[in-house]
Amino acid sequence: MVTCRHFHIHGLELTLQGPKALADALGDYLDDFICPHVSREGALVVVEWVKHLDIQQPSGRLDRLWEGPNPDGDSTSYWVRPNHRRLEIAGRLFFDLDLQTRSARVVLAEGGEDAFLRDALILLLCELLATCGSHALHCACLSLEKEDHSPAVLICGPSGSGKTTTALALERSGLCRLADDATFLCRTNGSPVPSAWGLASPAKICPPTLDLLPWLAGRNLLARAGQEALSLPPGRADGRSRLLVIPRIILFLDGRTDGEHHLQPLQSVQAVARLSSENVRAGHPELYDQARRRFALLARLAGGARGLALQAGPRLDTLGSHIRRLLEEAGTC
Repeated sequence: MVTCRHFHIHGLELTLQGPKALADALGDYLDDFICPHVSREGALVVVEWVKHLDIQQPSGRLDRLWEGPNPDGDSTSYWVRPNHRRLEIAGRLFFDLDLQTRSARVVLAEGGEDAFLRDALILLLCELLATCGSHALHCACLSLEKEDHSPAVLICGPSGSGKTTTALALERSGLCRLADDATFLCRTNGSPVPSAWGLASPAKICPPTLDLLPWLAGRNLLARAGQEALSLPPGRADGRSRLLVIPRIILFLDGRTDGEHHLQPLQSVQAVARLSSENVRAGHPELYDQARRRFALLARLAGGARGLALQAGPRLDTLGSHIRRLLEEAGTC
């Protein structure tokens, strides 16, 4: 059965047309944004299900931007040309996105649902949201309170550095976790610092995280096909994905220490350099303008938020009190 779902995502009006089972599965990601209708000018994503995937070659020349395995080990490649993006995941799916018409066609093989939700969906949203002024950052985001304009902390670092572990430890201390690795920055009128919001997604829980946060064993953890890691569902819609918060602290993860937590202040130029190395990519002329806009946002972010390099000690349960105090101090400035 084919169905349509409409979403309003921080300025992006989106219609998804596809199998009902897949539309229902989007609940863990986008239910906070569901709405009864959108305008005709909104973006459209059409998903087709096929029994046997035959990756069709598009008309016109494409340049391969990157390739490599996805988290499931499937060969993945991303292609670009002016106003066009293409993702291919071997044996799972491919999509073609036209940025001029803001429309996408996704062809999905049976069993490719997880690849769509974990890989293709976030790429589609990143490209479409960038046209509306929201730019993705590879970082976690937590706010002091579950309300708009609350002071927030961003947790930055490469994959495997401990963003999810640190975010879960801070959430345990009472902060509101908005995102594990899909935070978006956008300009807001009258504020020198960009606002941030988070896209909910299942958190990847590796064995070391369970050792550091044993209380996670009592949560609803799900197996990830073919992986040792587990998945922690984000929970159903509760409005937090709609929040616009103000980043006041940027934590850059710098490994662990056997002693007390160590926080080292960074200069703004150091913070910009670290943010840019992880989040600004311009490997193709088609991406230059987007990279320029993203860098401008990061410069504003680093100029208005406090950058700190964190070496976390073994007692992660005590980290939250340190960060909460910093956020409370920042919120009074």
